[in-house]
Amino acid sequence: MNNQRGFANSIILILVVIVLAGIGSYFVLNHQTPSLPFVTTPAPKTLPLVPTATPTPTQTPITKSPTPISTETPLINNSLTAFKNIFVIHDDGTLITPQGQVQPLEVAKKFYNLNQDKKDTYDLLTLFTSFHDPNTVEYHMGLRNSINGIGRIPTMSSVDIADLPSKLVGISFVDDTYSPKYNTVEAEIKNNLFLMDHETGHQWLAYIGKDEGISDGIHYSKWVSNGFIRDGIQWGDVMQGWPWKDNGDGTVSVKNITHAGFSNFSLYMMGLISASEVPDLQIVVPNDPANKEFNSVPGTFKTIQIKDLIAKYGERVPSYLNSQKDFNMAYILVVKKGQTQSDYEPYLNVVSWVAKYFPDEWNYITYGKSTINKGL
Repeated sequence: MNNQRGFANSIILILVVIVLAGIGSYFVLNHQTPSLPFVTTPAPKTLPLVPTATPTPTQTPITKSPTPISTETPLINNSLTAFKNIFVIHDDGTLITPQGQVQPLEVAKKFYNLNQDKKDTYDLLTLFTSFHDPNTVEYHMGLRNSINGIGRIPTMSSVDIADLPSKLVGISFVDDTYSPKYNTVEAEIKNNLFLMDHETGHQWLAYIGKDEGISDGIHYSKWVSNGFIRDGIQWGDVMQGWPWKDNGDGTVSVKNITHAGFSNFSLYMMGLISASEVPDLQIVVPNDPANKEFNSVPGTFKTIQIKDLIAKYGERVPSYLNSQKDFNMAYILVVKKGQTQSDYEPYLNVVSWVAKYFPDEWNYITYGKSTINKGL
């Protein structure tokens, strides 16, 4: 993939909101009922008021000509037969509450009931909607995690997932973020898959290091300096944190970022590289932990080495030598009762673009060490 990636304005706004407000949230499974106890504020599609000192990603031009948009009508999977791992599932009265809230476990159960031959195919499901769910924000639901040394995905045994295949480890819900309302051309999808990266990354990240200031328990904390340079360009980690710098006058500031991907620390937690490849982590110790600024923040740095974290939390098991690196993902468009093909076809078209480009995106930000839907 091209090293110079453009961030279209619409998704830059979403990126900033996600990073600053924690919209790419992780759902803690703490109810036995299908209802999801989420914050009821809908995920904003426009930028709220942000302090002027807050660094925002700098837009860079797309240096590779975008792939022309196909005029071919996308295949509508009314029969729920996979076409490039895309499925359309119509609500039958059990998948969406009267308030418009999607029930991901019910969607997953119906998906497998209708696709018995897929029970051993997919590790991950990503749910899209042909409408806006006003009750929840984007999230990842971790169902299973047998990995040691990376912290535990906050799942609870009280949630019944016995009807779901053991191969399925997680479900992401991205609502209508990728919809024709916000993405009008193929290139916008191709260059703006941040949310897909982020929610998929929650299957492993970021759950350790709360005491050390690395994580807030769900995302990297504001104060962890986990930015990195790739091909001479400043990157930030998709799971939050910032590339902090020492101003030399007793204050620290955040560098502007133009791209977001996985830092080496994240890659280690995902089982893609060895611990020896993880540089020392720099954590800002602000004079005032409640400081909301990002520039000229009074504070100093402390250093944490990966060996210290391993001593406390244990080595990652399985290690990068024998961890799973190749995953299969189904892209499921949830359609409301009464919506016709003409209603949801534009949404399906956008989902098809996500399915087309996300495998390359994932492979790129993992430095070629992990794949999505390779060979499917």
